[in-house]
Amino acid sequence: MRLAVVVLSGPQIGLIVVAFFGALWAAVGATVFRSGQRIGVTVAAAIVAILLIIQSPRIGASGGYFHAGAYIYSVVFEVIAIFLTIVLIRRFADRSFIPPVIAIIVGLHFIGLLLATGQDIFIWLAVAMCLFGALATMASRTLRLPIAGFGSALALWTSAIKMIVG
Repeated sequence: MRLAVVVLSGPQIGLIVVAFFGALWAAVGATVFRSGQRIGVTVAAAIVAILLIIQSPRIGASGGYFHAGAYIYSVVFEVIAIFLTIVLIRRFADRSFIPPVIAIIVGLHFIGLLLATGQDIFIWLAVAMCLFGALATMASRTLRLPIAGFGSALALWTSAIKMIVG
C-alpha cells in the first residue's frame, strides 16, 4: 500500500492555521456561556474552521518568499511574551486581562509574519487583533473575554476568507 503525500503551499498552510486558531479563539470567547451554549458555539466555530480549511485547494502557490529567521523570531517573541503576560498578570493584575493582552501579543506577532512572507494580509490581521485586544482591555471585566475571543476569531476568519477570494 502506498501513502499519498500531500504538499501544501505556504498560503494554504497559512489558511489552515488562521482558520484553526479562529475556532480556538471563538471557543475561548464561548467560555462565558452556559454549558449547552458553550458547546454549541464551539461546535459552530469548528464547522466554520472546517469550511474554511476545505477551501485551501483554491489557493495557489505564492510567488513570494519565506524568511525563516523572521518567522522564528516572531514565534519566539510571541511564546515568551505570552508566558510573561500570564505570569505577571496572575501575580499583579486581574486575570480577566490575560486574553485581551494575549490577543495583542498574537496581533503583534503577525508583523513578524508580514516580514517573513511579504503577505500584506498579515498587517491587517495584526491591526485587527491588536484593536480587539485593546478594546477588550477597556471593557468591563465580564466583557473582556468575549470581545477578545470573538473579535480575534472574526479577524482570523476574515483574513482566511480574504486568502480564499484573493
